[in-house]
Amino acid sequence: GSTREETIRVLKKYRGSDPRIRIVFSGGNAGISAATNIAAEQATGQFLVLLDHDDTLEPDALELIAGEIESDDEIDFLYTDEDKIDFSGSYCD
Repeated sequence: GSTREETIRVLKKYRGSDPRIRIVFSGGNAGISAATNIAAEQATGQFLVLLDHDDTLEPDALELIAGEIESDDEIDFLYTDEDKIDFSGSYCD
């Protein structure tokens, strides 16, 4: 998680605006692994979606993922691939 004051201010502003959103302050920056573990411990749903600070999620991505999950009640794990895009918007790697 971020320790930047501006980020914390924005998070506090949106706290409580949607009951599905929970904000957890861990007391300091312990790195991405610790932040991911804290998020997983706080999760209450059946599935967990992980995004990094520099990830972009396409507008229909969650709908497509939900469609796959709903198509098979045996699904326990779903992996989605990634596209790497540079600052100009071009695909790279």
